[in-house]
Amino acid sequence: MLQTTPWKLSFVILSDEHIRMLFNSLIAASLSFLFSVYKDCSWTRRIAEGLICAILAWFVVDLLSLLNIAQEWGIHCSMLIGLLGADDIRKGIKSLCRRYRDKKGS
Repeated sequence: MLQTTPWKLSFVILSDEHIRMLFNSLIAASLSFLFSVYKDCSWTRRIAEGLICAILAWFVVDLLSLLNIAQEWGIHCSMLIGLLGADDIRKGIKSLCRRYRDKKGS
């Protein structure tokens, strides 16, 4: 049986790719949190926006590799996610879906 300690397991989980994803989500969460402070939102909204942006930014690297874009753009995309915030991203996706539905219905 393989002897593993919690430290060895955490180093395996936090490989190079996962560190990049963690770094991107921390950037997005902190920018979203700071922008929510600037907009004078409530504490629950600040924390919720930060968590949602962190979750979105976690998967940016996978989306970029799916679109054949260099993974170095992940930092820039996560900064954009943090600055836009979850509410603006939701509005943008909603308008795209509405345009697609209207175009398909015509």
